[in-house]
Amino acid sequence: MFVDTGLAGAGVKLTEPVIKAAVGIPVVTPANTGPVVATPPVGAIVPVAPTVGVVQPVAPPPTVLSYMMQQAIQPVLVNGEVMVGAVLPPAVPVYPIPQSPYLYSYVNGQRVLVEPTARQIVYVAR
Repeated sequence: MFVDTGLAGAGVKLTEPVIKAAVGIPVVTPANTGPVVATPPVGAIVPVAPTVGVVQPVAPPPTVLSYMMQQAIQPVLVNGEVMVGAVLPPAVPVYPIPQSPYLYSYVNGQRVLVEPTARQIVYVAR
């Protein structure tokens, strides 16, 4: 941004923090944000290794689905979308399913089947 100093077309370049400080807007500089990573332009095709973030959805047997849907448990609200591959935060309670290697939870109004080691959602009951 250039501000006219009144000297026949000469201007002074002001940076955004200087302008904000001049008008009384507090300037906050985030700390410990890590390195700046450039993002590709919108529409660019970015190669991704085929195994990165890939989660195989599970087709649970009817007995597991029935058990998951019939249990009365407290729902939990979290930020983010409930989808296969999402990892549940440690604060989200998960519950065992008899005779199943998976756990389940009730997140954002959705019953989910969870892989216990990574706490990753492998099935969303819709």
